[in-house]
Amino acid sequence: MDWVAVTPAFGVVVLVVMGPGLMLGLCLGLRGFAMLAAAPSLSVACVVLASTTAPWVRMEWGVVPLLSVTALVSMVAWIVRRFAFRGLLLSSLNGLADQPPMWVATTVGIGCAALLIGSSLMSIFGEPGAFSQTFDNVFHLNALRYIADTGNASSLSVGRLTGEPFYPAGWHALVSLVGNVSGVSIPVSVNVTNVVIGALVWPLGVLFLVRQTVSRNVLAVLSAAVLSASFAAFPLLMVDFGVLYPNYLALALLPFCIGLLVTAFGAAPKSTGLDPASFLVLAITLAGASLVHPNAFMSALAFSLPLMTVLYVRAMRRLGSQEHTTRGRVVWTGGCIAYLIIGFILWRYVRPPSAGWKPVQSIPQAIGETLFVSPLGMGAVWLTGVLMVLGLFEIAMRRSLRSALWIFLTSALLFVAASSFDDGRVRSLIVGIWYNDNFRLAAMLPMGAIPVLVAGVLRAHRLIVKAGVRVLSLRLENGVARRGYVTIISASAAVVLVLAVPVLGSRGPQYLREEANVRPLYTLTNDSPLLSSDELALLDRIDNEVPSSAVLAGNPWTGTALAYAFADRRTIQPHMLAPTGPQVDAINRGLRNAPADAEACTAIHALHVNYVLDFGMREVHNGHHIYLGLEDLSSSSAVELVDEQGAAKLYRVVVCQ
Repeated sequence: MDWVAVTPAFGVVVLVVMGPGLMLGLCLGLRGFAMLAAAPSLSVACVVLASTTAPWVRMEWGVVPLLSVTALVSMVAWIVRRFAFRGLLLSSLNGLADQPPMWVATTVGIGCAALLIGSSLMSIFGEPGAFSQTFDNVFHLNALRYIADTGNASSLSVGRLTGEPFYPAGWHALVSLVGNVSGVSIPVSVNVTNVVIGALVWPLGVLFLVRQTVSRNVLAVLSAAVLSASFAAFPLLMVDFGVLYPNYLALALLPFCIGLLVTAFGAAPKSTGLDPASFLVLAITLAGASLVHPNAFMSALAFSLPLMTVLYVRAMRRLGSQEHTTRGRVVWTGGCIAYLIIGFILWRYVRPPSAGWKPVQSIPQAIGETLFVSPLGMGAVWLTGVLMVLGLFEIAMRRSLRSALWIFLTSALLFVAASSFDDGRVRSLIVGIWYNDNFRLAAMLPMGAIPVLVAGVLRAHRLIVKAGVRVLSLRLENGVARRGYVTIISASAAVVLVLAVPVLGSRGPQYLREEANVRPLYTLTNDSPLLSSDELALLDRIDNEVPSSAVLAGNPWTGTALAYAFADRRTIQPHMLAPTGPQVDAINRGLRNAPADAEACTAIHALHVNYVLDFGMREVHNGHHIYLGLEDLSSSSAVELVDEQGAAKLYRVVVCQ
């Protein structure tokens, strides 16, 4: 199967990712590019709400719950806008209507970004049916099979695979819906969805963030688009490490959420102050993104702190120039104190129980990687450094761009702290929410840096135009002719800069290096770390050899747990970290010795274990876990061989039934 064959599946993803959000955005009062950029975040919010509430009304997860929730939420949004805000909603967010040149630039920019990112992701995946040979992917693939089997994609249910009462399942609900509608396999639905997330959702959010923090002109839009496709830290890193697919979707949605924060706090260029109505859109989008991954909400909280501080200082200055401002000062101060208290409580307690990642470099090295947007040794490029310096200078000269600076400094602090601070309380306080993980925070760095780099492109453009005018000595008496020459120089400089970003910038070395690192993880061979080609071939035949009601045993660390995802056969351990209990432990410890091992025999009967998969001793992450009852089965009288492919074997349990 090639990528052309799954074109209909791509169409389904785009429809699901954009359709509900466009309808909800229209009812909220969004217009123009703001409605287009908001569509993915609002669609994900609808998907999350629909998948969570569907079991409450005894509906299976699918198109009907999504359409029903979208229609209901859109109707409520229209009523709120019509009667609560009286048609004044989102004036700051929508801004002035884009002229045709801006729409052309936006279309070209998004198209170029989609082409660059999409081609890289498809090159990494290799073929539509490939899958990541990593630890976390066992849960993701089996969770998708669980949703397909049960019709339940609720975040209150999917975690049962690992014994958790809650697991944010927004990404899984989205991918399962794509598979349900298009009919493609689980790995194909994963890959086509991830391509659209990286190639469409991410660039849309980046363009919106740049428009709200830097500029809405043509050059800013085009440069933001190519910059969104220029750094391997995102999106490539999140389909490599982990794999952290839910975090991948949450980070793709984050630029739009941060752009909303800037707008709501009145920090956008030419903003006239607080935009309370934008908080409504922000609440909807953050609710959806948080049920994709809670890091989305906590990241937004981190980025909101400097914006809130600037807003408070600005308000105090404004009130200081007015008479009778005591009440205003009290309200603002009380609100900020309440915000800080709530934020601190969330920051202190909404975090994982363990955070074992260690620092990997010195502070100066981490700062250097931040300035060149080349985290974790991805390779620094001089053009990125030049644009960063120019961008910081431009921001220093223009107060209206300060929100871009605070966003960059926040992302920089988080990455530097995770990768270089001494391992202790300070580091844990700052980045413990992200497991002290360098990779998660490295992936956030491009979002913080791109607005500054766009400001650098604008500054470079002005310098080039000014130099060009001087070199050509355009002292023409005819003002029209002079303007014509300046326009030609300006357009030429813009084209050169936009082309230079991907050609001379980080995209070449970073993307090539990361693609080479990631591609083997999606390549199926006889030595693949999670599931080898022989093991997958054996699973493909299980449909004809094992009844659909059968239960299989096997060491999940060797890939046997994926019998659920690929062969739709239940296993006693659907994930390495799934809770076992005494019966599963008895089987893992003594099946090969049944019926002499009475506990194992009782457990075999109680759990209806009919078959055993033996995928050898090679485990993902090169681990070694002891499953004495499932090893050396060729010499056991408790089982008989049914099928084998290379070192992969399928046995039937012939005792204790």
